[in-house]
Amino acid sequence: MKAGAACEGSRWALRVRLFIVDVRSRLGRRPAVSSPRQRLRPRIGVQLTAQGHPRAIFRRAIQRRNLLGAETAAREMGAVDLAEALDLAALVADVAPARLDGFARRWLVRVAEEQPLKLAELDLVVTALRALPSPRAVDALRCLI
Repeated sequence: MKAGAACEGSRWALRVRLFIVDVRSRLGRRPAVSSPRQRLRPRIGVQLTAQGHPRAIFRRAIQRRNLLGAETAAREMGAVDLAEALDLAALVADVAPARLDGFARRWLVRVAEEQPLKLAELDLVVTALRALPSPRAVDALRCLI
């Protein structure tokens, strides 16, 4: 067998495979794939990293006490609920206490706007925010939201 004949055989096999893919795509069984690389490309509009969804990245960063990762994931998430914002504020209180004042103020405003709390309960929130590096303070705040 000549070297050119082997090359012709592989070209013929490739043509047959592309023909089968084309027929299947017309029948609705599979999308048309023009190259093997096309199957590996992500869909347009999907923004997932190798680490996963930003909310999962946020949870892992909180568990690992990674403030920079948690802040970045919170920005990517867009909408952060009160419990997640409390986790972030508790992490800031533990890792960077100098920045706690701004986080605590924003969280207090959100609680006052989103939760129907009485004045005495808001006073408890302020007291618990002052004692925030404490796990008991975080638990008290979780009970109020």
